[in-house]
Amino acid sequence: MNVKLKVRDLGEIILINNSQENLDDFQSENISIIYPKENLGYGVAINLGVKLSRYEYILILNPDLKIEKFDVVIGDAMEKIILSGDNPAMPGYSPKFPTIFTSYIEHGLMAITYVEVIDRMLQRKKMPRNTQDVLVDYVSGALIFTNKCTFDAIGGFDDSFFLFYEETDFCKRAEQLRIPVMVTSRIAYTTKAGKSSSINVNDIKVKAGINSCRRYHTKYDGPFLTKCFFAILKLQYAILIVLIGPFSLVSQKLRDKRKGFIFRMQLF
Repeated sequence: MNVKLKVRDLGEIILINNSQENLDDFQSENISIIYPKENLGYGVAINLGVKLSRYEYILILNPDLKIEKFDVVIGDAMEKIILSGDNPAMPGYSPKFPTIFTSYIEHGLMAITYVEVIDRMLQRKKMPRNTQDVLVDYVSGALIFTNKCTFDAIGGFDDSFFLFYEETDFCKRAEQLRIPVMVTSRIAYTTKAGKSSSINVNDIKVKAGINSCRRYHTKYDGPFLTKCFFAILKLQYAILIVLIGPFSLVSQKLRDKRKGFIFRMQLF
């Protein structure tokens, strides 16, 4: 809970526990642990936390996040603004909203031929030197600083996104209302990707990512174009499954790869 040390004037911490782990040890006078009856998903959990909050300004954080710097005075936030910070290891923002093409790179190319160097090049978005605040299209839901006025004006997170794209959709609706979304060097944080749960949730993340991708593009690019996009992805994976089928009989690595392709194709 290094947030207590880094964020000045912190009034309360509300922890929505979507897992089955017992977190009662964290309970204290200004830390509330909420145990939903089921896993609500990220966006719905955030909506619940904001609703329960007694304060006007809200700082949304991932459980696996460590704040390195928070030099934003809470009262400095404009009436309507969304702020995020700089994550040196993994950029927490994007200058442009996802398109069908960028989603194809993610689900149609990178998911098949993952190359770490290429992935890092695609992700390497650093804040320009000698700048404090940068206007962007959307920020990661890992860290969002705003206020209830802004949050409620946008409508909170869309409940239909269980995991992934919920912050992208949130920022898209902010853009439609002309509410600025910014990254500031006054906030810095790091994350431990994939370490927010004690169990293996890779399949859940793959399923949620694909389903949320479909919802996002259906909402903003239309159902027809989205159906065509996913039909192409399904055909591509079907061809790959057939091609590597004979080789998977003698290679455990290819068997695992083929199994993963089948799992994804069923979701498309």
